[in-house]
Amino acid sequence: LRKKLFIFYYYGRGNEENARLDYEKFYKRISGKVDFNRDLTIDRAFCPDVRDLMKRLRDLTDRANDVDELYLHFSGHGSEAGIPYKDWILANDNFVALLRHPKIKCCFFSSCQSADLARLASEAEIPVVLGTAGANDIENDYAIDFQNEFYSKLFDSFTYKAAYEYAVTYAD
Repeated sequence: LRKKLFIFYYYGRGNEENARLDYEKFYKRISGKVDFNRDLTIDRAFCPDVRDLMKRLRDLTDRANDVDELYLHFSGHGSEAGIPYKDWILANDNFVALLRHPKIKCCFFSSCQSADLARLASEAEIPVVLGTAGANDIENDYAIDFQNEFYSKLFDSFTYKAAYEYAVTYAD
């Protein structure tokens, strides 16, 4: 199966440094997996405003003919209401509506307070969804360690559950 991991960095003004650090510590490391897995491509987009995030997500799903499975990773600040930007919040239910696509197999919401977003995505029949429990905040270095280990194992043919359990153990 041809797989694509697409990482969306969303951030508001003043949070550019967090996106850059995640890019340095996560994207650059995990993109090395492409060298060992010919059926995997990894790409990313920096989305400084909500319109850019929505457009890039629509473009990705509209042009998904070259892959069998999409894995979407969202990295940025979250709130219980949705994805906060400078002057607007992309509400969780509106965001999930953009994720309804048969090739999307996994959504990983690496943001604080993403429990409601993850629940809605799961209800939208996305097979695998990861987010934070409750309204918990997550520390950036822990999140980066966790996502590195999760994807490394997932793309080394671990099951979702085994990759998750390994990442929990490693990052803890």
